[in-house]
Amino acid sequence: MKTHLILLLALTAVLATNARADGAVTQTDPVLRTADSVWVGESQLIRHKNRIHVIARTTDLDPGSAVTGWWRVYNRPQHCAVPYACEFSDLQNPKVDGSQLHATTLVAADAEGKATIVATLYRTAAKAEGGERFADTLPEGHLNGSGLRRPLRAEVELLLANHGKLADPDIVGNEAAIAQLLTPFDTQIECFDPNLPNPGRSYRCGVIQKVNHAALD
Repeated sequence: MKTHLILLLALTAVLATNARADGAVTQTDPVLRTADSVWVGESQLIRHKNRIHVIARTTDLDPGSAVTGWWRVYNRPQHCAVPYACEFSDLQNPKVDGSQLHATTLVAADAEGKATIVATLYRTAAKAEGGERFADTLPEGHLNGSGLRRPLRAEVELLLANHGKLADPDIVGNEAAIAQLLTPFDTQIECFDPNLPNPGRSYRCGVIQKVNHAALD
């Protein structure tokens, strides 16, 4: 029985993290509800030397509602308060070299409350002269920090933020309308109702689901 358990654990580890022939590494982790950590989907993170790519398939969304995806990157997770178990507060530690970035535009949940999030984040170039400014390779939607510096070693979170039900489904893919909905966020901010659009309002939203892809050894 003990031998069978060891073999099962070994097989689970192989399924969770797989190295590909092209040098990329794939990690598979659960998508969790932030409210109670219930498993609602599955996410695959593919790590390359110069980028990361995520495919997250999730459920438990309100049918017809819209979500956006956001990255939290901890480039040096060994410096987090709990090493290799980073939290939002660790972004304040410069040794962690953390960053928050916009990952996806609005994605609408289907009639069953399901959605697929697909995003790619490229490695940021070296730090520019003068401290805070970085090279122009930081993606549009960058909120703070240095971006992705260590694609194969960073701890990576994908967060899904709720934007409620859309009054006009045509807003999906309308970049000008979407731009009015996207601002920095944290898990404590109350979600807004985009059914009452106000171009002068700075919209914010709450994180309802997230997935953590642990740093690789």
